[in-house]
Amino acid sequence: MPMIHPKDLEGELDTVEERALAKYWGGVSSNIRRALSLVPDEARAWFDLVEVQYLPGRAMRDFGNEYRAITHAQIELIAGRVSVLNQCFY
Repeated sequence: MPMIHPKDLEGELDTVEERALAKYWGGVSSNIRRALSLVPDEARAWFDLVEVQYLPGRAMRDFGNEYRAITHAQIELIAGRVSVLNQCFY
């Protein structure tokens, strides 16, 4: 699948939309972020949803703090279980 790697965006963020998309990447090139890189509107919509239903990007990697009533591990367990039930293997 064609993707844009965050390193490929260096010096190329000319539009407001491109800079907004880079905000969601936060320097982390996870595969889901890269897979959505060619459809910026969908990427923004997806990451907006993730921030509400899961955790904001920076909070995902901040294992020293818990931002929800349940722990990171509990969130991952639920996400994994829901993925299996929905036959989503990613």
